Amino acid sequence: QMDAAWDRVQDLAQPVGNASVPGQGGGFGAQTVSFTRDDAERTIRMTITPEALAEIQTRTVTQSIEVIRRRIDETGLTEPTIARQGDARVLVQVPGEGDPQRIIELVNTTASMSFHLVDST
Repeated sequence: QMDAAWDRVQDLAQPVGNASVPGQGGGFGAQTVSFTRDDAERTIRMTITPEALAEIQTRTVTQSIEVIRRRIDETGLTEPTIARQGDARVLVQVPGEGDPQRIIELVNTTASMSFHLVDST
């Protein structure tokens, strides 16, 4: 059974595309996960590679910057600065904003999605 399981999980190591990132229709590269096998304990361990983890983090911060930019642009405030700061931080500066708490609340707002049925008759 271990051999059969090992053969099946090898298919999981294939690159997976990311349709949620416009213009980046590839995957995470050639190797997203690595597998180790321990026959004595009858286990197979799947671990995300450091390169794939770094790519996921980069994409997540990039997506976050775009979401923050859209939210702040909706307010009509002029010249906000929204930029990556380090590996996992986003810098937001809004000159002339008298109420920083309003910007914090705007950035921290939880998004929602709704679906509506359409009568096609």
